[in-house]
Amino acid sequence: MTTDNLAQASSSKIEGFLSYAHESDSFLNLAEPLHRDLVRVIKLRSNRDIEIFRDRADIKWGDRWKATIDNGLTNASVLFVIATTHYLASSNCRDEFLDFLNAAKSSNLSGARRLILPIMPMAAPTVFTIDSEDEIAQEIAEIQFELIEDAVVAGQGSPEWKRALIKLADRFIEVVTLAEAQAAAAAVQAEAEEEAKHAKAVAPGNEGAAEAEAEAADEPGLFEAIENLEHDFRDMTGLTEKMSGLMTTVVEPMKTVDFGSAASAKEMNAKFARLAKKMTPDSRAIGETGRALRDKANAMDVSIRHLVRMAKDHEGPIEEGVRGFLGGAKTSLAGTEDVADMMDGLLTSMAPAEAASSLMRTALKPMRTGIVAFSDSVRVIHKWGPELLD
Repeated sequence: MTTDNLAQASSSKIEGFLSYAHESDSFLNLAEPLHRDLVRVIKLRSNRDIEIFRDRADIKWGDRWKATIDNGLTNASVLFVIATTHYLASSNCRDEFLDFLNAAKSSNLSGARRLILPIMPMAAPTVFTIDSEDEIAQEIAEIQFELIEDAVVAGQGSPEWKRALIKLADRFIEVVTLAEAQAAAAAVQAEAEEEAKHAKAVAPGNEGAAEAEAEAADEPGLFEAIENLEHDFRDMTGLTEKMSGLMTTVVEPMKTVDFGSAASAKEMNAKFARLAKKMTPDSRAIGETGRALRDKANAMDVSIRHLVRMAKDHEGPIEEGVRGFLGGAKTSLAGTEDVADMMDGLLTSMAPAEAASSLMRTALKPMRTGIVAFSDSVRVIHKWGPELLD
């Protein structure tokens, strides 16, 4: 990359996406003023222009989001997250966060996860923790959120509001500058490697060409990558079948308890205690299996993103082979949505028991976290298909 290229990169407009839960914003009224003022402060602090997309219903959001995710964040886009408990409960928000996170993990930029900038309008110290069983809450805690509670309470235009914006803008400038520097360094390194490879290839006796071929042979090829993914798909199918079976067995103890015969609250509590004890093993197994599925899906998503980018660089049989593979993969995992629907129904049916007994809440907590993890994996899986190549 030349000096002119670097200058152009550092002066180009940056794109940002503001991800937030509308249920929280109806009370906080934060998204619009944060969007408006952050653009201004970033310009004042860095002389950089940023376009922040806020309305996911806007077609412009959709177009730019797809380009950003498909390209592996090569343009150093930033995801601003207004982190609230409603955010964790929103399917759309979880989808956006995981999409961006997996794109960051598949990016060639080291530390691309830093391009997620969580903003917390109100402290929730027991929710967003590094040991949280909710993957997104844990990620937000690990990335380190910016708490702006004082600014929110003081209101727009207050000194607290302006100080919070300056802090957010400076963090934004820091992560974008680092990402751009890494991208520039990667481009220079790639150019140098290409020149070195060419020099070897034209060396007397053509010894360099043989060495280059040997080096290339050590790297996984396109169809070797597909073979690895096929193995992962078999593992995922097995985990999904296990989850489906657990969904059946976890409710079996419910059929053995006759709550109608209980004459007092004490007897009801005793029955719930026995039921909680019987349901605990399967509940824990659902939690473990759900987390295993989520981790497998996220790892595969990163691999599939790499695969798609490789395929887009080659036309003809290679791209068609990948397209066929993705089509088959989508078909093979179609049943995961049915399992997810079963889980939603199970959670609904368990709610009265959890409300009636703290022992039941404790016993079923692993099941709930496992089901949330599985639902996250289904959202990731749902995007896999030949349309990724379009």
